[in-house]
Amino acid sequence: MLTHQQFARPQPIQDLAMRHLFTLTTLLLLLTGNFLAAGEANNHPYLKVAAKSLVGADGKQIDQAKLLKPKYVLIYFSAHWCPPCRAFTPKLVNYYNEKGGGKDFEILFVSSDEDSTKMGAYMKETSMPWAGLRFGSSKTADIQKKYGGKGIPCLTVLDDKDEAVLRSYVDGQYVGPQHVLAEFSKLIKDAK
Repeated sequence: MLTHQQFARPQPIQDLAMRHLFTLTTLLLLLTGNFLAAGEANNHPYLKVAAKSLVGADGKQIDQAKLLKPKYVLIYFSAHWCPPCRAFTPKLVNYYNEKGGGKDFEILFVSSDEDSTKMGAYMKETSMPWAGLRFGSSKTADIQKKYGGKGIPCLTVLDDKDEAVLRSYVDGQYVGPQHVLAEFSKLIKDAK
């Protein structure tokens, strides 16, 4: 018959098995964490480098992680001086607020304004709830060349690999940002 003392003390094999179980569990947790972190690290590789300096309508710095978190990023090329832009921007703000902006997708504003004061005034006046690329960023021309078009307003939808999946310019023809929003609505509806 086993005494209380003999029953309570783990046998060497049981102790070894418990250590192995603990070690395997720890490794699994570490590997899972690294896998998830690696997956997040691959989201928006181009924007991670090109869109580091972001500002809000209040002129304050915005954390880049907010932009890179959703699968889709819409890049909005616009300016205060542009009447078609001023007509479209309130529609884009409403779309963002009603369709899951900040969760299902994010928007990056790339300004064609003449200075940071006019860019900031435009963002504030239209209540843009998304980030803008800081005025004067060295990457503005690169982003414009890669994703923009011949004119504004221009809207381009990027997937998580920063590939353009929808554009305001298709085969050199201007289809406009409203067309992009309609197609994007179908895309995210089909994805759910």
